[in-house]
Amino acid sequence: MNNFLVYSISTNGEVFYIGRTCDLHRRKLEHLNDKSKTYKANKINKLKRIEQSIEFNILHYNVSYDESVSLEVKEIKEHKEAGFQLTNLTEGGEGLNGVNRDFTEEWKNNLKKARKALFDDGYIVANKGKTLEELIGDKKAKEQKERVGKKISEGIKSGKINHNKGKTIEEIVGEERAYELRKISSNIAKKTFSGTKQSKEHIDKRVKKQKETILKRSEEEREKIRKLNKINGAKSIKYYNFCVDGFKHYGTWKSLSNALYEQQNIKVSPVSLSDFYRGKYKSLKCGIKSIKILTQEDKL
Repeated sequence: MNNFLVYSISTNGEVFYIGRTCDLHRRKLEHLNDKSKTYKANKINKLKRIEQSIEFNILHYNVSYDESVSLEVKEIKEHKEAGFQLTNLTEGGEGLNGVNRDFTEEWKNNLKKARKALFDDGYIVANKGKTLEELIGDKKAKEQKERVGKKISEGIKSGKINHNKGKTIEEIVGEERAYELRKISSNIAKKTFSGTKQSKEHIDKRVKKQKETILKRSEEEREKIRKLNKINGAKSIKYYNFCVDGFKHYGTWKSLSNALYEQQNIKVSPVSLSDFYRGKYKSLKCGIKSIKILTQEDKL
């Protein structure tokens, strides 16, 4: 598409900048409101202060992107040869063509010292770690949050702002990438885990509470839970009358595992118990030799 143009910025006929764009109006506003400390921005801000004219002139228009790149390079070269003092930092074209920057350790240290001096003198105030309320007050913070929230809400409703609310990670990045991200997250969690494992007192308290809750449920309540799980697509929770080497228990495989630890001091996972009952293992290292599931008529 031939929608690019090459332009110049001048004052009283003296050109001091060459550029290219596809929207001169937007680029003009960016130049006039530039707050950076570049040579070109300082020049424009100075002209504005002393109320001198700032002229934007079109040198080439209705050209393609590639043509605008080569024409910008050509115009910068010709204007420099003609004696104009341009504020362009590069020779034009794409990227930082013509700019060689050597970031030495001395340069970096000087930059750090200058930055630290600004903090020490109070010229720059660090707001890191502070809430919006601490910076601008409760009233203004509330108004700003409401204003931003309303703007975002309107943008979502109108379709101007895209959001991923309600979408699964698979829908956003695909199944393969979602699997990779979950794996990375799991590995990071394992490496950075700094918490403590549950104490025996905590486990005992939780097991006791679960057991009391299950025993208090009536048959009507259990049937209601089964129906609700079926409606929600969840797997039905099955309760059994277990007999493990003489120890009897009513509940699920998980509650059996907790009960064995609580009353028999036997540590074994519910998955291992279930697999052993189905004949996957010939023996369990924790000492359990047999598991039976009694009929409903048998009393514990």
